[in-house]
Amino acid sequence: MTMAGEDEVAQILSQDARGRVLISQERRAALLEEFYRSGMSGVRFANYLTIKYTTFAHG
Repeated sequence: MTMAGEDEVAQILSQDARGRVLISQERRAALLEEFYRSGMSGVRFANYLTIKYTTFAHG
């Protein structure tokens, strides 16, 4: 299974006033598609991306 490369995961557009990372809608869609293909739990996939689960779940 091919997973997102570290370069792709680190594509940050900017941060909001609270310091939350913002990504493009296209990148979000690609990450969600990869999540569904991965078969991982949400928690495990968030760990793979090195982000908090709540960030992944509510992003």
